Order: sequence, then C-alpha cells, then structure tokens
Amino acid sequence: MKKTMTLAAVLAGIFISPAYAAITTDNECLLHWQDHVFEDRIQLSSCKLNDSDLLEVSKIVYKRHLKQLNLNNNTFSAKGLKNLAYYDNATIKILWLNDNNLKADAVAELVNFRALDVVSLSHNDIGDEGVTMLAANGKLNEVYLNDLEIKNVNTIKALAKSSLEVLSLKSNHLTDEMIEPLAKTNILKILNLSNNDITPTGAKLLAKNTDLLQLH
Repeated sequence: MKKTMTLAAVLAGIFISPAYAAITTDNECLLHWQDHVFEDRIQLSSCKLNDSDLLEVSKIVYKRHLKQLNLNNNTFSAKGLKNLAYYDNATIKILWLNDNNLKADAVAELVNFRALDVVSLSHNDIGDEGVTMLAANGKLNEVYLNDLEIKNVNTIKALAKSSLEVLSLKSNHLTDEMIEPLAKTNILKILNLSNNDITPTGAKLLAKNTDLLQLH
C-alpha cells in the first residue's frame, strides 16, 4: 500500500525562518515591539516578559539584527534566556538583565550567546556560584555585578583571574581582604568598587595597581 503525506505533515517539516515568523504573544510591549526599537537596540525593561515571551524577542532580534537588549526588571528565568538564544545569529553583544531575580542557572545560559561582550546582572540572586561561572566565561569583556552580596573571597579571585577588562562591583559589602586579589590583576582596566566596606588601607592597595586606568 502506497503511503501518502498530508499537507499538514509536509508543512510541519518545513523550517520557517524567524525573519518571517509571526510574533505570537499577548504581551503589550511585544505587540508594539517596533516602538521599542532604536537603531540596533531594543528597550524592553519593565514589560513583564516571561520565559515564553523571550522566544518572541529572539525572533525580533533575528529580524532586526539587534545588538543591544535592555531586559531589566522582568519576570523570566534561565529558561527564558535559553529561549532568547534560540534564534541567535551572533548579533547580541550587550545584555542588560538587572532586577530579574535570576539564579545561578541563568548565568550558565549566557554561553549560548556567541557574540556577547557586555552583560549586567546587578540586583539578581545569582550568588557566588553565578559570579564564579560568569568569571569563567572567556568571551565577556565588560560585566556589571552591583548589589549581589558576594560573600566568598574565592569569587573575587576568580574575577581577578578572568579576561574581563571592565568590572563593576558596587554595593557588595566588600572588605579590604576581599578586594586584595583585584589589586594584583593585570588585565582589568576599569574597576568600580564604590559603596563597599573598603578602608583607606584597601584603597591604597588598589592604587598600587598601575594597570588600572580607572578606579572608582
């Protein structure tokens, strides 16, 4: 008996490029996503984006070859970041992910963004584990990790040994002992340690690092 394929089965096997795929969502920001695009960046902060919404954002990134995404203050998780990378065509270079209550598993998903150079994860719950994973990501150049309550000096040691050139660690209650590894790094060029528990002694120690071009 000869087997025949239905039209639905044939269509199911056809890949539809995200450049032509419809945006399917009831999220108000995404329904009017064109209003949030400015040249090579999209502004989607405080849009109540969930994990499923970030798959739709991935389509938009693909359509417009966007390089910068502001996704601060939303409601997605690590699964959302996995969805965001689904259609990644190596254009995303800058990700702002502040205030999303992200955990350490979200940091693991960042390796899926092939061109990512700058990321901000301030005011999240990634902990020392997440920061250490971030330090091991050899592709990143600039990272913002403000107000994360970093507790382990080994986490700072990992950052000091990383390939990062720009690092912000504002408001982490860091002490002189904890920031000592940063005084010895020769890769960092810009370092922000403002609003920590560093004494004049610690500040003098950091000042001896002549490889630092800017120290705040």
